[in-house]
Amino acid sequence: MIILSVVLVVLIAALIFDRYGGGIRAALMPASDVRLVCDLDAILTETVGFKFDGVIYEIPPISLEKFILAVQGLAVLDNLKQKKELNGPELLDAYESLFRLVCPKLTRKIIQDMGHQRIGALLNLIIEVIMGKATLTLEKKNPLEPIAVNVRQSAQA
Repeated sequence: MIILSVVLVVLIAALIFDRYGGGIRAALMPASDVRLVCDLDAILTETVGFKFDGVIYEIPPISLEKFILAVQGLAVLDNLKQKKELNGPELLDAYESLFRLVCPKLTRKIIQDMGHQRIGALLNLIIEVIMGKATLTLEKKNPLEPIAVNVRQSAQA
């Protein structure tokens, strides 16, 4: 009878602790000095879409090989933008190379039709996808703002 009473008291204490004290698992697991600063599981690994002229284009998850090529493409763009005499066709070639790397459906004509503001917005989206910061939401975003900022703003609302 005493053993049954002790077991009952322990179970009741465990339930109370579980409800108010952080859980039995937390109490049984050793305390960790590690502070979680990044959740890599939360990085988007799905296809991202964007719409231009009524057509939806897809950017699939980026492989390591494409990531390296995209970083090189971004470096080429950066070098071109620092030139004193900017060559339009050369800049368009660099954009086309980077954009088609992540979205092969885009053609040079489509990119030319976008104009500089949409090209900038697409470049921003591609950088966010490459860096793993793009997230899927159904809410319309201002394409000129970084995606991560839009997500933070919508989370605060």
